[in-house]
Amino acid sequence: SFFAIYLPWLCVTEFHNSYTVFAGGDDFFLLGPWRSQMQLVWRMQQEFSRYVAGNPQIHFSAGLYLTKPGLPIRQLADGAEQLLEQAKGSEQPQTGAKKNAVTCFGYSMGWDEFKQLLDESLWLESTRQRMGLSTGYIYGLLGLAEMADKKNATDPQKAMWRSHLSYRTYRWVSDKRKPEQGESPQDYQERIKQEASELTGQLIGKLKRYGGSYQLALSTYLYSYRD
Repeated sequence: SFFAIYLPWLCVTEFHNSYTVFAGGDDFFLLGPWRSQMQLVWRMQQEFSRYVAGNPQIHFSAGLYLTKPGLPIRQLADGAEQLLEQAKGSEQPQTGAKKNAVTCFGYSMGWDEFKQLLDESLWLESTRQRMGLSTGYIYGLLGLAEMADKKNATDPQKAMWRSHLSYRTYRWVSDKRKPEQGESPQDYQERIKQEASELTGQLIGKLKRYGGSYQLALSTYLYSYRD
């Protein structure tokens, strides 16, 4: 009933651009704009959890397959199925549990982390507006997030991601900010250091928490500005 009745109703009433290829039994296959599909799958997970009265033994997993238009439907199905299996086989670091996860942009994670990273993309947007972050700077964070992934914790070269981040941020801030009228060189340098330190500290906290999964937030932000 959830997939055959409620899901089509939800698409008709709130997610108008989603197309239901199949929905029934314990399975579904939807097509639609990538960002609205991310919001839809989160909504589905929340509503499904409520539907089964929060029973932890009943899992909800999904794979989001992003591609260019025009790909044959069979290839779309195969790609989404592979990501679904990746989600089902993933182990969540906090609990060690499997299933009840989602795979998006190649990373698998639990639903709470997925929602947190969607919110992180909004933080990136607000920070861009407040500080004028460049697209090039955000692109550079993708590589640093990969270096910060927990699987690289024993690699001494990749453990240098903090120093790389500090250097890149200071260079970006110093190139972006110019001395204000009447500002002394000492005050200018202090202002640059303070702004770079604040942004670096915020990003270090996020990369330490999410590791490579932070690429989902970065990719969501970047794809939003692609033509």
